Amino acid sequence: MNYIALDLEWNTIYNRKLKRFFCEIIEIGAVKLNKNLKETARLDLIVKPELTKRLSNTVKRLTRITNDDISKGISFKEAAKKLRKFFSYGSVLMTWSNTDMLVLHENFSFFENDEKLLFIKKYMDLQKYASSFIELPKGRQIALSDAAEVLCANMDLKAYKLHRALDDCRLSCAIFREIFDKKAVPKYITDMKKTQYFDRIKFKSYFITKINHPNIDKSHLEMKCTCNGKNLIRTRKAKLAGKAFVVNYNCNECGKRYYLQVRFRQTFDKVLVSRVIETTESKRR
Repeated sequence: MNYIALDLEWNTIYNRKLKRFFCEIIEIGAVKLNKNLKETARLDLIVKPELTKRLSNTVKRLTRITNDDISKGISFKEAAKKLRKFFSYGSVLMTWSNTDMLVLHENFSFFENDEKLLFIKKYMDLQKYASSFIELPKGRQIALSDAAEVLCANMDLKAYKLHRALDDCRLSCAIFREIFDKKAVPKYITDMKKTQYFDRIKFKSYFITKINHPNIDKSHLEMKCTCNGKNLIRTRKAKLAGKAFVVNYNCNECGKRYYLQVRFRQTFDKVLVSRVIETTESKRR
């Protein structure tokens, strides 16, 4: 099995056609490793942007890529062709977090009308794998250079040009070699086809706001008295308030009034349900 470390640099601009900000790739770096983790090939491409001729000051400062550099770059179409050719059957793509995957998908969709990226068979989030070797606060992510300092003894970061695609790939490979565990690695590899990876990442979750939507389980709008477990009397039909369905209930036995809020959020493969219950004592004695 081969492993391919991929890193991208991009320039963020406002895309009038999409009516949103777009991360246009300006540099692609890739390093291929064989099953023994020996480097067998490299890819180092500067891509000439099509949506703008100038880089933001932030990108120029961070990457040290200049406007003159990108003016001499190749088209994204040519870069995409080279990248497809670089992949081989059985290769596992690795990126440091899935952000590069999102940007790659965005660019292939826009410039190549390719939303599937079928040349990518398997994927591994190297940041997630590396983080399993580091004690981090819950939800916190670690930068590539910081992980190298923690995981790679005697690492000389000065030997790498950080925030340049090829050298970030080389650094990713150095970390991967250091922490490689043939039993643990497969647990972090995603089969792109089976998991519908790109369909998932482009899916945007939403709140269901129609009471008769087929994915709503209306049993979540029912409740029993928290005091005696008996059925409650609904005093008002479910009504939409914002993104939540609201239902009022009374308990004739204990006199409590219930205010139930239920939200249904549709994700790629399931509906997440959240319920909030408020109670008040009835004025009736």
